[in-house]
Amino acid sequence: MDQFLVDLLKSGVERIVRLGSRSSEEKLEPYTLRNMAQKVESTWVERAAIRGLKQDLECTVEEIQELCSQLAKVNHWRTLKEYLEQRHPEICNQLFGAAYDEEGFEVVSHRKPEQMVDDWLHSRFLRQPQAHAVSGGVKRLRTMGQILDCRDISLLSSAERLRLKGYWESDITRELLGNLQRATAAWKSAQEDLKKLYHERDRRCLHGAQVIGVTTTGLAGQASLLRKLVAKVMVCEEAGEVLEAHTLTAILPSVEHTILIGDHLQLRPHIANYSLSMESRQGADYALDESLFERLTREKYGHTSLQFPFATLETQRRMHPSISDLIRQTLYPALKDYKDTLTHPEVPGMARRLFWMDHVHMEAGADKSDPGSVSKSNDFEIDMVAALVKHLIKQGKYVKDDIAVLTPYLGQMQRMKKKLGTMFEILVGEKDQEALDHAEDSDEDIQVEVKLPVKPLPVRKGALLNELRVATVDNFQVCRSSM
Repeated sequence: MDQFLVDLLKSGVERIVRLGSRSSEEKLEPYTLRNMAQKVESTWVERAAIRGLKQDLECTVEEIQELCSQLAKVNHWRTLKEYLEQRHPEICNQLFGAAYDEEGFEVVSHRKPEQMVDDWLHSRFLRQPQAHAVSGGVKRLRTMGQILDCRDISLLSSAERLRLKGYWESDITRELLGNLQRATAAWKSAQEDLKKLYHERDRRCLHGAQVIGVTTTGLAGQASLLRKLVAKVMVCEEAGEVLEAHTLTAILPSVEHTILIGDHLQLRPHIANYSLSMESRQGADYALDESLFERLTREKYGHTSLQFPFATLETQRRMHPSISDLIRQTLYPALKDYKDTLTHPEVPGMARRLFWMDHVHMEAGADKSDPGSVSKSNDFEIDMVAALVKHLIKQGKYVKDDIAVLTPYLGQMQRMKKKLGTMFEILVGEKDQEALDHAEDSDEDIQVEVKLPVKPLPVRKGALLNELRVATVDNFQVCRSSM
């Protein structure tokens, strides 16, 4: 998508807006919806409403944080005291007031407030509970209602005191959870109102655009906004790698013309469940990884051999014939090479443009019983590729992003990036390198004075990872306009 938008900019189309996460293309950053929407003039009413909603959200967040803090301190003596002061002031005075002995005299002590609840639970510094009436030799147990009706908490037994304290804590928790639920609902309501105001501003921004760039994931997240627009044409790039369900949901009600650009013979959409894919024996009936693009070019209609019309470019302008033969013998038997591909220069530092290597080094920590594992890695291959990258960079012919390392496994990519991120090369300008080479060829130990050009390539120490791109095969986007 990003390359498509960049090409539009080069052709003079400037009224474009890009939806989604941050783009790797610096040229597109000013055209993101976030930046473009800031240029849209808001009305005084909208600005006032936004300010008010933001203030409400800040207050509500503070309230929610305070309620969560109180919920974490339900068992704290201070929380219990505040609760009793509001609901049961007489009991609060009994529990946190002065203590008396059996004869009614006040007991002078230096007890701390946090000790008073524990003293009450263990019948310390309060009159001992009176014996309950018994019937048939069995002590009568008070019900929760009778415990709550008792106005003198010193008359309760230890078990009853524990039950009463548990009831208080449950009551506190219920009240806090109720307040938290109301505060959360208020936050969601204010957030939705604020989102509607921003959506209206975004809608006005998108309404003035000629082209809107968005991924299928971004479209699903902004569906309510995009459905308010009158978009008549939808262009789907890399349609062969998009799930059929994603393609169908991208066709908005206003769309009158859909253009699918892709290659039905290359990568399929990715799904996490292998048993639902076309390659799985039990998943053949589901084939969720078959794109709409691929299905339309495969199926026959009616009792005839009619197919959905599609066009395939048969002339490639990128690969040397020695490389294009690889796919000409497998996927594209009618593939032709453009004449300029015959004059492609040799690869600096390599004897051949394409070669295969076979080795017997096993994967690190791989489970041989699980051939479908996607987290495999191979230390030998990582070391070999790192050494090859160093060799190529030393040729002095490659600039940033000229070299790409592809791997089928995510685990291999992660370890590859870690390996290359710790390796450094001294990158020297071309003129400086010539002087150094001349000094090395000389038999005398001399000091070489390097005269730099007007705009020299600076001498720097760079990480190998910054000089190339490392990616999995599925995520390596290739422009296929010539294929």
